[in-house]
Amino acid sequence: MKHKSANCIKNLVYIDPLLGGVIMPFLLQALDSNALTQSHQAPAAMHALAYIIKPLLYPCPLALDYLPSLLKLSLPGIDASDDKKTCMTLNM
Repeated sequence: MKHKSANCIKNLVYIDPLLGGVIMPFLLQALDSNALTQSHQAPAAMHALAYIIKPLLYPCPLALDYLPSLLKLSLPGIDASDDKKTCMTLNM
């Protein structure tokens, strides 16, 4: 289900890149480590970000405003004891 929804979001962003401005705040909120009730959303958010980051940066760089926050929030995803989480983070 995670793959299908991320692929759907990617296709929507390719059709209308301005949707990235609507989607990015929700994805950043899901990655926020202070939101304890949303910790289960972080892997799905990282997966979706890996799919949509390219169309949001090229040809029109709409994600540049979110990039510093995105990189800061993705740092906890690099974990030597969890290969799957690290690979998902680095794919983004």
